[in-house]
Amino acid sequence: PLSPGWVRRDEHSRYRTRLSEEAPLRPLAADKASSHQEKKRINVVWFKSTDLRTYDHAPLQKARADELPFMCLYILDPFWFGKTRDFGFPKTGPFRARFLLESVADLAATLRKQGSELCVRRGGSADVFSELLHEFQVAKVFAFHEVCAEELRIQAEVKRVLMQYRGAVLELHWGFELYHFEDLQFLKRRGYFPKTYSAFRRSVEEASVRPCLGDVANPKGRSTIAATASWMSAEAIPTLEELGLQDPGPADQRAEVGLWTGGESAALARVEEYIWLTDSLANHYVGATMTTDPAKSCMRDKSFFKISPWLAHGCISPRHIYHEVKRYEKERRSTKSTGWILHELVWRDFVRFGARHYGSKIFKVGGIGDLHPRWEWSWDMERFTAWKDGRTGIPFIDVFMRELSITGYCNHMGRETSGWFLIADLGLDWRMGAEWFESILIDFEPAANWFNWAYRCLPACVAKSLPPMSRLQTVEALKWCAQHDPDATYLKRWLPELTPLPATIAREPWRVQLGNIGAEEARGRSGGVLDGRMGEIATAVPSAVTAPAVAKSPIAPPVQPGRDGAPKRQFTVSRRDLNEVMALGFHELDVAIALKDRSVTDAIAHLMSQNPQLCGCCGLLNEDGAADPSAWHNWYCFRCWQDWGGMPADGKDDVEDADLQAALKLSMGEAPEVPSADAENDVEAAMLAEAIRLSTLEPSPEKCKETVNTDFKALAGFGDGSSFGGFVLGRDYPFPLLEPVSLRGSETIAAEAREAQKQRDTVIAKAEARMSTSGGYQARQHGGRGGGRYVQNPNKPRLENGTELVAEAQSGSAQVEGSGKRCSRWKKSSKTTGS
Repeated sequence: PLSPGWVRRDEHSRYRTRLSEEAPLRPLAADKASSHQEKKRINVVWFKSTDLRTYDHAPLQKARADELPFMCLYILDPFWFGKTRDFGFPKTGPFRARFLLESVADLAATLRKQGSELCVRRGGSADVFSELLHEFQVAKVFAFHEVCAEELRIQAEVKRVLMQYRGAVLELHWGFELYHFEDLQFLKRRGYFPKTYSAFRRSVEEASVRPCLGDVANPKGRSTIAATASWMSAEAIPTLEELGLQDPGPADQRAEVGLWTGGESAALARVEEYIWLTDSLANHYVGATMTTDPAKSCMRDKSFFKISPWLAHGCISPRHIYHEVKRYEKERRSTKSTGWILHELVWRDFVRFGARHYGSKIFKVGGIGDLHPRWEWSWDMERFTAWKDGRTGIPFIDVFMRELSITGYCNHMGRETSGWFLIADLGLDWRMGAEWFESILIDFEPAANWFNWAYRCLPACVAKSLPPMSRLQTVEALKWCAQHDPDATYLKRWLPELTPLPATIAREPWRVQLGNIGAEEARGRSGGVLDGRMGEIATAVPSAVTAPAVAKSPIAPPVQPGRDGAPKRQFTVSRRDLNEVMALGFHELDVAIALKDRSVTDAIAHLMSQNPQLCGCCGLLNEDGAADPSAWHNWYCFRCWQDWGGMPADGKDDVEDADLQAALKLSMGEAPEVPSADAENDVEAAMLAEAIRLSTLEPSPEKCKETVNTDFKALAGFGDGSSFGGFVLGRDYPFPLLEPVSLRGSETIAAEAREAQKQRDTVIAKAEARMSTSGGYQARQHGGRGGGRYVQNPNKPRLENGTELVAEAQSGSAQVEGSGKRCSRWKKSSKTTGS
C-alpha cells in the first residue's frame, strides 16, 4: 500500500503503452498520386530539449548542406510534463520548464536571424510526425542520438512512424558529448564498459576532441530563405500556466548566479564572462568533485562555473567549452582549475556513455550492480518531506535542500551528500530522491542524474554497518561542513534561523544541549542529543566512531588483527546481533568476539563486566566515576553520582537525604517539613526551605512559561541564553530526525581550512592584480564561435555588461556589433581602437 501523500502513477510513466500497430491514416487511393505530387519534399531538423543551439549542431549543419529545403521542428511532448513513474512528482518542475521555454524562444530568435523559422508543436512526438507526413514528403529527419530508456522509446516510436512512409529516414548524430562515439573504439566492444572512471579516462586519452562544426555556406545560387520550409500548423511557444505550472517568481537574492536565463545567447555570454572577462575559471574555479583540498571551498561564490543548466539543455556544446579552455591556456596561462574543468567534461562523458551501456538498470532499485541493503527500503512520507524541504535537523543536508527548493540548483557535493543521507541514514528508497531531483533540478539530464545515483550513492550506502535511523552515519555532513564552510557563512545564508549561533554550533546545533561547550572534549563527544521523533532530550548512545573513550577501553582483544586489519581467525556472527550490542557503545571487534560463543544477553553482560567505564545509569562511556557494591553494574559516572547527592564516602554509612525525603512527600501530596535554619549559618537548609516554598506555590500561566524557558536555557548550559539571541532548538530549528554525532576536532579542521583558504585568496588577489596592471588586452582572432576576444583595459570605457566601447575603427579593424561577445567578421592582424 502507498504511504499517505503518494499517488498512483498515471499514463505518463516511464514505459507507457506503445502506439497502435496500425499505420497512420493515408490519403485515399484515388488521390494518392496527385497528393504525392502536391506534397513539398523537405528535410526536418528535429530539435529536442538537449540540443537547443545553432552552433556546433551536426543535424542542423547536415540539413543546411543538403539541397532540399529544411524545417526546424521542436515538439513539446506532454510526456515530459506528466508525472514521474513511481512517486508522482511533476516530471518537469517550474524552474526547468521556465529555462526550457526561454531556451526555445532564444533558439527561435537565432534561427530567425539566420533566415529560418522554428516550428513549435504540442503533442505526442510520434503523433506530430504522423501529422507532418500527411502534409509534406519528408526525405530525412536529422536529430541527435539518445541513450536513456524514455528518450529511446520516443525515438523508436518516431522511427516506426517514419518507416511507414517510403523514403523517410531518421539520421542520428552524436554531439551532446565531448568525445565523438566513433572515435572511442573501446565502446564498440560488445558488452564492455570500463568499471571505473579512472579506467574510462585512460581509455579516452587515446582519442582527441573534434573541432567544433562551423557554419556551412549555402550552395551557389541558393538563398537561406529558399532552403527553409514552414508549417501552417505551427503554434506559439506556450506559457508556464498553459503547461499547468506556476511561475516560481523572481530570482532569490541569495543565489550567486540569480535567475538563470535559458538560451544559447546567455550560455555564450556566461562562457565569455567566466573564462575571459573575469578570469574566474583560472583563479576561482574549484570543481564539482574537489572535496579533499581544504584551501578550495565548494561553498564560496565563483567556485563553480555553473554552466550545467545550459549544457543539460544543449544550449552550448561541451566541445566549444573545451576548445575555449585550451585557447585560454595557450593565450594566457594554465592552472589546476583549467585542467579540472576538462576533467569534469570527461566525467560527463563517462556518465553519458555509462548510461548507454547499462540501459534500464540505472532506473531499477538494485542499480547497476543489483545491490540490495540488509534492511527493507522505506517509503515514509514524513521523512521524505523533511528531507526535500530541508528540515532534517542536519544543517549540511538542509542547506543544500533549501537552496535546491528555492533555486532549482545546488552543487554536486550537496547532491551527493544528500543522497547518501537519504539512503544510509533515512533508509528511504533511493529512487524517491532520484525522481525528486528529476522534478526540481534546473540542470536535470537523465543520464547524469540517474547514473550518479546508481553509481555513486547506492553502492556507498548499502554497505553501511548500522541500519537506518540508528545514528548519523554520513559523517561527511560534519567534516565537509567544517572544511568548506568554516565560518558557517553559506549555512546562514540559506538557513537564516542559525544566524545567532557561532560557527561551530551552527554546523552542529545539537551541541546547545551540552553543558560545557567551551571544552574541546565536550565538542568532540555527544553528551545529550535530541530524539527528533519525540522532540525531547534523550540519553545518547555514543558510537565507536564518535566516542573516543571506547579506544581507551581496558579490554584487550583476544585475537590480534593481521596486517590488513582483519582478524587472523575468522568466524561469523549475526549482523543484527552485532548492531544491537554496538548500539550500547562498544567497539565492533569487541562485540564480535563477545558474540562468538555467547547470546546477545550474555555478550552484553560480559562486555559490561569487563568495562568499568560504562555507566550503569546513563549508559555513557565516561572516564570519571566510582563503583557501587550494591549495584550489579558496579560503576557509575561522576555526573550520575552528583545527581544522587555526591560521590559515596568510603567506610561511612549513608545518611538520609533531606532533599530526597522532601521531594518524595511532595510527589505523594504530603506537606514536607520545612527546616528552620538561618541562611547565614546553614545554607543548604535555607535552600531546601526556599525550594519547598516555591514548590507549594501556584504560579500564573505567564510565570509557568517564563520558568519553562529559564529551565530550558539552564539545561542547555548557557545561563540566560542571551548570547545566542534566544535560539531554541526544536523551535527555531528542527530536532534531528535521528541521533546525531559530533565531530571531534571540528574547530581544528575549520581553523586549518580557514587559514588555507585565506592563503589561496591572497594568491588569487595577486594574480588578479597582475592581470589588471599588465596593460590593455588586444582583441585577437581565434577559431571559436565567430567572435573576438577582449582583454580588459581599465583606461577604456565599458558598458554595464563589461564590453569595451569601440567608437571608431582604424583601417583593417574589426567592426564590433551588439554586446561585443560576437563579431560579424575579423581581419588578419586586426587591432581595435577605443575612445
